[in-house]
Amino acid sequence: MFNAGKWVAEVVSSLGSYNALQIFITHKETIEFHVNKLTIKRLVVSEDNSMDEIENINSDTMLRNNQINLIHEANQIYQKQTIVLIASYTEAIILDFLQCVFVTHPVRTYDYLNDDEKGLKGKIDLREILEADTKDSLINSLSFRAASIATRGKFKTALNNVEKISKQKLDTELSSKLSSLVERRNRIVHELADVDVTNQEVLDGFDCLSDLISNLGVMAQDNGVHVNNPYLWEQE
Repeated sequence: MFNAGKWVAEVVSSLGSYNALQIFITHKETIEFHVNKLTIKRLVVSEDNSMDEIENINSDTMLRNNQINLIHEANQIYQKQTIVLIASYTEAIILDFLQCVFVTHPVRTYDYLNDDEKGLKGKIDLREILEADTKDSLINSLSFRAASIATRGKFKTALNNVEKISKQKLDTELSSKLSSLVERRNRIVHELADVDVTNQEVLDGFDCLSDLISNLGVMAQDNGVHVNNPYLWEQE
């Protein structure tokens, strides 16, 4: 079963947490009240040239502004990591979808159960067959392996495999948005790129997740996969 309802619940929970923090951070009066209550430690040079910490109630404008800037910098880091989370959700949802399609249509695992060294396809070890408790457990195991192989490497390849395996077309605009989102994640994580992420970009990312779940839910149903999908319930 493609448990789209579970993915919807997880995405809604993450979006709710994100929005809750943004409401706090973007409320100017709340942030100023918070900063004004802070006790700031400043380092000063004493007469013997040692560094001493002096605690002052934050009444200094420069220190207060610095603290506000630090909060906004922390939020920028959080927004970047939220993009990383959204991209991870995207990959996990696609992996789950493909596994469900493979379980329903085991013959489609053939091209993805391969031995790269020998160039063989559709081959599994006899021991794996003999050690499986049931035929269903074997199919589940092989389906997960095939889905993992189908989604490794470049994200564009994974999207192409989604269409090839499901024999359905993803929305072109959605595919483009997802590719851009994953590329942005890769720049943040692998290249440590100094990129700015806006609140709207994060919200758009969550919208992409919603559209992806909806699209895959319909595609799964068209492939004979049982779908727990609240989007489909709304359409009935």
